[in-house]
Amino acid sequence: DFMMEDTKSFHLVQRFSQINDTDEIDCMSNSMDDSVWYIFETGNSDGDKPFAVNWNLMCDYDSRITKGLLRWKFAKGEKSSGKIYANEKTLKNTITYCKSFLDCRRELYTDTSIDELSIEELKKIIRRINPGPYKYESLLRGLRVAYDEGYCTHGVSVDLPKDLSRYLYRDKFENEKLYKTWLKGGSWGNLPIATGMVYLSDCIEIIEGDHNIFLVEFFRIQKSINTVPLKYLFCNHRDALVYRDIYSEPDFICLSENCKSGLVELSNLFLRYGYTKVNRLNKKTLRRMAITTFDAALITCLMLTGVRLSEIASIRKKDIKDDGKGNYSFISKIEKTHSGMPITRTMSGVAYEAMKMVVEISYRDNVDDPVFLQTFTSGYYEDIDKISTVTITKDSLGKRVSDLYSKWISIQSKGVKEYSPLNSSSHSLRHLFASVAIRRFDGRVFDNIRRHYGHAYKNRYTKSYVETKYDQDYQYAAEREYINEIIIDIASGEEEFYGPVAMQIKKRIDEDHRFLSLNEFYEAVGDLSEEFERIVPHEFGYCVPRTKEIAKAQCKDKDTGEAKIWEESSIKNCSKCVHRLTHRTQAENIVRIAISHQNFVDNSPVKAISDLSKKIVKQCDSILSEMSYVSEK
Repeated sequence: DFMMEDTKSFHLVQRFSQINDTDEIDCMSNSMDDSVWYIFETGNSDGDKPFAVNWNLMCDYDSRITKGLLRWKFAKGEKSSGKIYANEKTLKNTITYCKSFLDCRRELYTDTSIDELSIEELKKIIRRINPGPYKYESLLRGLRVAYDEGYCTHGVSVDLPKDLSRYLYRDKFENEKLYKTWLKGGSWGNLPIATGMVYLSDCIEIIEGDHNIFLVEFFRIQKSINTVPLKYLFCNHRDALVYRDIYSEPDFICLSENCKSGLVELSNLFLRYGYTKVNRLNKKTLRRMAITTFDAALITCLMLTGVRLSEIASIRKKDIKDDGKGNYSFISKIEKTHSGMPITRTMSGVAYEAMKMVVEISYRDNVDDPVFLQTFTSGYYEDIDKISTVTITKDSLGKRVSDLYSKWISIQSKGVKEYSPLNSSSHSLRHLFASVAIRRFDGRVFDNIRRHYGHAYKNRYTKSYVETKYDQDYQYAAEREYINEIIIDIASGEEEFYGPVAMQIKKRIDEDHRFLSLNEFYEAVGDLSEEFERIVPHEFGYCVPRTKEIAKAQCKDKDTGEAKIWEESSIKNCSKCVHRLTHRTQAENIVRIAISHQNFVDNSPVKAISDLSKKIVKQCDSILSEMSYVSEK
C-alpha cells in the first residue's frame, strides 16, 4: 500500500505536526537523492517548522522530474540542494498537476521519455486530462524551462506555441465564440473589463469621500495621549458628554488634562460634521463608516497592485513607504516567484493612499499590525494589550472579497448585471490588473483609474508589473483580447483610431469584407490579431508591431536588431514608426508634449536641443493634423 501508484499527490505532503522524526530536518539537504524534502512555509511565523514531501510515494523517474520542477520554481537558482521556501497550497497544486501529467504520459506513451514527446503528443496528454482553461499551460512551460536550465534530466524539449491555450484547446470548439466563452470560465476571465472599471471607480470614489477626513481625525485623537474613553462619546441612555456644555459638567472637571484636551477636540470635530444631540453618532454608525472605507480600500489595492490575497494579508503597517519624491512601495513577504523572501514592490499614489487610509483608521498604533485588519472596532480600543502583534489570514479576506462583489453587483443596473457574473473572486480582481493597465491611456478608462496608470511609459512600476508580473499565457491572452477589441472597433467605425496600424487594419477589413456570418467575422478578427506581436501602451499612442515587420521599428537597436519598445520609445521615434496606433483621446497628451517642446524652442540657448524640439513639434502637428484635431483651449 505504501508504494501504490495511484496514491494522490496530497498524501505526499505532511504538515510539521505529522512528521515523526523531526531530528532529521537539520541534516536534510533537499537533494535529488533525498527520499523526503522539508519545505518551509513562506508565511509561517514559525520558521523552524516546515512541512514534508515524501518522495517514496512516487516512482523515481516521476519524482526526479517533479523535484527539478520544484527546485526551478522555488529554490532561487539552487539546482542540486538547499533550503526551499514555498506556499504549501501552491506547492501541493504544482505537485498535483505534475503528477497528473506524468501519470497520463505513462498511460498513453509508456515507452516514451518526456523529453522525446512531440508537441502533438503533449497536446493529447493534456486533452486526456481534460482540465479547465489555463490549468496546465504554466506547467508545460515550467517543465520546458526547468529542462533547458538543467534542473531536470528529463523535461519538455519541444518549442511551445506562444498562444499555448489556443493550440491545446481551440479545435475542441465549433467556433471562436464558443472557445472564448470557455476561456472566460477560467480564473482570469471571470470579470469583464468594463465591470471591473465601474467597480474600481466606485471604490476610489468612496476612498476620496469627505467622511474619511472625519474618520482619520477621530482615530488620530484616539491614538494620541489625549484619548477619550468611549463612554464619553457613545451613550445610549442619555446624551454623551461630548454633546454637552463640557466646561460646566462635573464629569469634565474630574478628567485628566490630556483627556480634557481630547474631549474638546472631539467635541469640535463632531460639531463640524453635524453630530449633535439631535443627530448623534453611535458606535454602529462609526463602525459602518469605517467598514465602508476599509472594504473600498481592500478592493482598490487588490485591483491596482495585482497582488495575491496572501500578500495583502502579509503587509504590515511598517511595510508601506513614501520616499517623499512621489515614489510609493510596500514590502511583500509572500511572493511565489521570489520563494517567500521579502521583496519591495512599487505602487501608485492611489494604492498608497488607500493603504494609508486603512492604517490611519485604527485604534492601534502598532507598526507590526497587518494593514488590512479591522482595528477600528471598539474591542481594539478596550484591549489593554495594544503592543502585541495581531494577525490576519488570507482565507478571511478571500471570503470578504467575494461577498463584497456579490453585494455590489446586486445593486447595479439591469444592464450591468446582464453583462457581469453574479459572483467573482480575489483572483479575478488580481488578474484584471494587467487588462486595465494595458488600457491605461484609453479614453474609455475612467479618469481616476487612468490617473493611477498614467505613469511615464518607461516607469519601473508599469514595466515590472505589466510585462513580468503575470505568466506568459495570461499576459498574451490579455494583450490579444485588447487587440481584438481594437480591430472590431476600427471595423465598426465606432472608435477613432489613427496611424499606420489603423490604416493596415482598415485595409485588411475592406479586403475581407464579405463574411458569411458573425462567427466568420470573429474568426477573421482572430486571424488578423495573430499577425501582431503584442501591444504596448504609451501616453502618445500604442506600439502594435506586426511580427513580419518588427525589423521596421524606429526603436530598433542598430547593433542587435532588437526592437527596444520600452527603452527607446518616444514621440520622436514612435510618431514616424509603422507600428504606431493612436486613439483620439490621446490627442491632449500629444498637445501637451508639443507645448513642452515649443517652450524649449522659444527659450533654449542650445541650438541642438532647439532643433530637436522643432522636429518633435512638427511630428506632433502631423499626428494632430491626421486626426483633424482642433484644441478647445
